[in-house]
Amino acid sequence: MNWELQISNTSAFLKSVDFTDSINGYISGDGGVILKTTNGGITALTKNESQVPAVYKLYQNYPNPFNPTTKIKFDTPPQPSPKGREQWVKLVIFDVLGREITYLVNQQLTPGTYEVEWNASNNPSGVYFYRLITEGFSDTRKMVLIK
Repeated sequence: MNWELQISNTSAFLKSVDFTDSINGYISGDGGVILKTTNGGITALTKNESQVPAVYKLYQNYPNPFNPTTKIKFDTPPQPSPKGREQWVKLVIFDVLGREITYLVNQQLTPGTYEVEWNASNNPSGVYFYRLITEGFSDTRKMVLIK
């Protein structure tokens, strides 16, 4: 209904927008870039090309406490797998009652260090949890939204 300028954190030319409802949608662009929103805004995943980590790691979000945006960083190492170098990775936000709030990442990723920003402007103040889930790894951390 209303369009607002948002930073996408990508240099790709964005071409197509498709919303499945009022807040969930996808944007596709050059080079296979796909951005997803679960709050009507853009969630961009940034990969650090210079590092290939040796182990999985989920870092503490920064800043914490935050208002209304925070960054979450994680590492995915190479895996010996007949499926290839890519692995399915999920980064999920939960509220204090354990309800899924949003998926920040839900896709196949190559090994690397990634960072994603969560804009919680449509969420109430409180304690939230974020969980990194892969085929052989899971870790959860706590963060606090203060408005």
